[in-house]
Amino acid sequence: MWLSLLLALLLLAVFRKGHLRLSAGGSQNPFSEDVRRTPAPLVTDKEARKKVLKRAFSASQVPENLDAVVIGSGFGGLAAAAILAKAGKRVLVLEQHSKAGGCCHTFGQKGVEFDTGIHYVGSMQEDGICRLVLDQITEGQLDWAALSSPFDIMVLEGPNGRKEFPMYSGEKAYIQGLKEKFPQEEAAIDKYVKLVKVVSRGAIHAVLLKMLPLRLAQLISKCGPLTRFFPFLRASTQSLA
Repeated sequence: MWLSLLLALLLLAVFRKGHLRLSAGGSQNPFSEDVRRTPAPLVTDKEARKKVLKRAFSASQVPENLDAVVIGSGFGGLAAAAILAKAGKRVLVLEQHSKAGGCCHTFGQKGVEFDTGIHYVGSMQEDGICRLVLDQITEGQLDWAALSSPFDIMVLEGPNGRKEFPMYSGEKAYIQGLKEKFPQEEAAIDKYVKLVKVVSRGAIHAVLLKMLPLRLAQLISKCGPLTRFFPFLRASTQSLA
């Protein structure tokens, strides 16, 4: 009990310190107003896209008096940079690849566009916090489409022929689809889903840990109470065998 209280107090102190720093620096609230606007036409011209996505580094173009430098232009780096810029900060984003975007890159092959990483994103319902943040940092320019159902089909070829395992969108349909294909594994499927939810809820704990000063986080990790605060750290592949 006292360990939980101690961690809560430490986190509160970190949040307060961060808030005071922002206030002292005159930073503005990056979400103080709704900046969504009507989506502009999709830019498909390759040269026009290159001017934005492929900007070679030049020391002469680096502005003075930077407030932050973001290393990497993946969606995490770009999101952080966009929020800092909305807060009135001067931000520089550096990327070693020839094109910004990270795992949001796509490539074309024989007239078909393929993704290199992200191909569907969860928690994008209109009242969700993730949707709210992305809508604000993109000014509402992303056009979200609901997943088709099934959204994926796993196909296995073997000596006994071809088997297909469709993955349906929506929690209930997804679970029901698994149970229909594996009726003898209902208990195991329920156990798996329960663990997925535990890990999902625990993700915020990992974020909070990152907000602590490094030495304090290392001390907490070394002393061993992490598994008390973050139950998902106790999970392992063997626990489901």
